Amino acid sequence: MRRFVEVFRTPDGKLRLNTFVLVCSLFLLWGAFSGMIDVLNKHFQDSLNLSKAMSGFVQGAWYGAYFLIALPAGWIARKLGYRGGILTGLALAILGCLMFVPAVQIKASQSIVFAAFLTALFVVGAGMTCLETVANPYTTLLGTLDGAVARINLAQTCNAVGWMVGPIIIGAFVMSKTKVADTSNHSLYLPYLALGGVVAVLLVPFLIWPAPDIQAPEEAQTTSGRGEAAPAGPRMALHLCRCRAVLLCRGSNRSFQLLH
Repeated sequence: MRRFVEVFRTPDGKLRLNTFVLVCSLFLLWGAFSGMIDVLNKHFQDSLNLSKAMSGFVQGAWYGAYFLIALPAGWIARKLGYRGGILTGLALAILGCLMFVPAVQIKASQSIVFAAFLTALFVVGAGMTCLETVANPYTTLLGTLDGAVARINLAQTCNAVGWMVGPIIIGAFVMSKTKVADTSNHSLYLPYLALGGVVAVLLVPFLIWPAPDIQAPEEAQTTSGRGEAAPAGPRMALHLCRCRAVLLCRGSNRSFQLLH
C-alpha cells in the first residue's frame, strides 16, 4: 500500500493523492457525458421526428466542440495554468447543463428546438474539452515520473466507468418503459441538471483548494518570467482532436449499424 501511495509523491516531497482523486472525478464526468450522446441521438429521432442524417448533428455538435475548442482550451491552459483550465471547463459545463432547462420549454418549430438542444450540448462539450485538455497531462505530473503511465491508466479507467454510467443515467429519463417510444422532451433536462449539480459540487474543491500548477521539466524551460506554469496545452489539444475524430467515426458507424 505504501508503495502505491508513493506513486503520487512529487519530486518536492509532497503527496498529491487527494488532488489525483479529484482529477479522476473529471475523467468519470466527461465519460458520463460522452456516453449519453448515442442515446440522445435515438431519442431525438423519435421526439422530433428527425431523420438519421439530421440526428447525426448530435454527434456533430458534441465532437465539433472538441474540434473547435481544443486549441483554445490549450491556450487557456497555457495562460491560466492547470487550475484555471479546470475551472473554465467546469464553469462551461454548468452553463451548458443549465441551458437544457429553457430548451425543453421552447414552443417553436422542431428545427429551432433541435438547434437549442444542440447549442446546449455544444457548450457542455466545450467544457469537457477544456477538462480533457488539462486533465490528461496533469495526471502525469501528480507524482513520480516512473508512475506517470500508471496514473493516467488509472484515471482512464474512471473514464471508462463514466462511459458505462452515462447511458444508464439518461436512459432512466428518456427511454420508454413500454413498447411505445418516448416522444416527449419534457424531462430531458433532468439528467443534465443532475450532472450539472455534480459539476457544481466539483467546482467547490477546485476553488477553495487550489490545484498545484506543477510543471514537467520541459515546461519549466518555457515558464514565463512571472513564475506561472505553462502546461503543454496546444500539443495535447491536437492529440485530443485526433482522438475525438476517431470516436466520431466510430460513434456514427455504431449508430448506423444499430439503426439499420
